[in-house]
Parts: sequence; C-alpha cells; structure tokens
Amino acid sequence: MTYGTKVEESQTLEARLFNDVSETNEYYTALSYLFEKGTVQGYPDGSFKPSNTVSRVEGLKFIFSGLDQEVKTGLTARFADTSNSEWYSNYLATAYSLGVVQGYADGNFRPAQGVNRVEFLKMLFSTVDLSIDPVVIEDPYEDVNNLSWYAPYVQYAKEKNIFPVKGSYFNPGDPMSRIEVAEVIYRMIVVNQHDGESYNSLMSAD
Repeated sequence: MTYGTKVEESQTLEARLFNDVSETNEYYTALSYLFEKGTVQGYPDGSFKPSNTVSRVEGLKFIFSGLDQEVKTGLTARFADTSNSEWYSNYLATAYSLGVVQGYADGNFRPAQGVNRVEFLKMLFSTVDLSIDPVVIEDPYEDVNNLSWYAPYVQYAKEKNIFPVKGSYFNPGDPMSRIEVAEVIYRMIVVNQHDGESYNSLMSAD
C-alpha cells in the first residue's frame, strides 16, 4: 500500500512538470500558475512546446479559461470555414456574440490561423470589456503608429506592462507563442487583482 502511494505521488509530480520548460524560464511563474488553474496543459510526451504558435480559436480558449469568463452554449457563429461541431464552437460563438471577434470580409474566420500580437490583445481586452482610451497621442513603439486601429490596445498593454517587450519595437504582426500567451494572460490576471496597477515581477496572483 505504501509503495502504491509513492508511485501515485511520483506520477502526480511528473504530470506537473514540462520537460522542455526549465524552472529558470522567465515565464515559468505564469506557466505554472495557469497550469494549476487548468488553463494550459502539456502534451502526452511531457512537453509544453512553448514556442508553438497559438491559433485564433486556441487564443480564445486560453483567454476565456484564464480569465474565468463564462462560455455560453446554444449560440452559433456562422462563418464559412467553421463548424458548430468543433471543440472551439462554444468559445467562438460566445466571443462573437460579445463582439470580441469578427470574421474576414470573405466570410471566413480562419480558426487555425496563428493569432498575432495585436489580434490577441484586442481579444483579451475586449473579453473583459476594458475601458481603453481610443486616442493615442504618440507612437507607443517604433513600429506602432499612433493612428493604427490597434494602437490603443498596444498603448494600454505598455502602460500596464501586460505584454513583455524588450526594446523599442513591438512587432505587431508576430504570431503569439504558447509561452507568450501564458505570460500575457497571467499579467492580465495580476493587474486585475491589483486594481489596474501596472504589472511588475514582485506582484503575484492571489
């Protein structure tokens, strides 16, 4: 009986570790928090694949799960390239009903397409219905024009330190990786729990 208990504990411990993300990784706190929360999971081989690109529908699932947003059933989002029988249908339909996402002019949503940085920020902030100043006076970054549709989202993310950026370029069109998604959602959670205070590494989720 004792031996069996030790095996069970060992398996539980092993399930909580990713063999491709070290505890020294700068985003490990976010990753471990969201893993415990059930927002992120690993693969059967024990890996997390941190650099893998997150698709548009995967991004929605991460956001709704991480921010504890209600996912409704019985709604439909009619796009030419999506199906109501897919795993993401409730996330997509809920997001569509809330105005969090829209389709493309051709009637498609492109669910498998990688979500880029500014698309992700828009989805994230729209999900929690933040009041963001639409007027941006100066360019937030060298590659983000203050008149771009996404400038208010990038400016807010910069003010609250929600998106980890090193340097003066934001690279708005870059696809989001799994580890970046975890970090951004974690920072959003922390900022919300601290009444909108700008994020810093000394802050933690309650």
